[in-house]
Amino acid sequence: LNKFISNNEEKLLNREKSRSAINKALKLDNNLGEAYITKGNILGKFDWNWEGMKNMLEKGLNLDPNNAYGHMLLSDYYLVNSNFDMAIKEARIAENLDPMNPYIGNWVGVIYCMANDYDRSIRQYQKVLEIFPSYGSVLNELGFAQYLNGQKDDSRNSFIKLQEINGNYELVK
Repeated sequence: LNKFISNNEEKLLNREKSRSAINKALKLDNNLGEAYITKGNILGKFDWNWEGMKNMLEKGLNLDPNNAYGHMLLSDYYLVNSNFDMAIKEARIAENLDPMNPYIGNWVGVIYCMANDYDRSIRQYQKVLEIFPSYGSVLNELGFAQYLNGQKDDSRNSFIKLQEINGNYELVK
């Protein structure tokens, strides 16, 4: 229990240090798009201040419109607010800016899946797997989308491949 408490205290301290560093950076130069994007991430993910997150992300993206991570985070904002069209739009912008990033490619598939567009979700995951065949997160999400799409055998095969990649051979016997 003491480790848990001290770990949480350390996380809170690190979060405050991050906020302080971002605010200092913005005082030195208020044109740092990435600083606003990072501030938006903290507001949304840690404080659950989604509107503050959106405002900071938009400010950051106005300064740094080619920041793929900023577009991905803005996509997350729209997803939280059930605006799937905008979530997909922002995720696709992020993917176009950083097409070799499997994390972003996976995120596009997640949004399609959450919008109940399982076919597009599956195609997206397969596209990422063509480039990164051992990317476990994509295999996990692919298996889930296949299951929701009624493709039980394909889903099972995706989960088996994931366990094989992770070295969990006992689970696939």
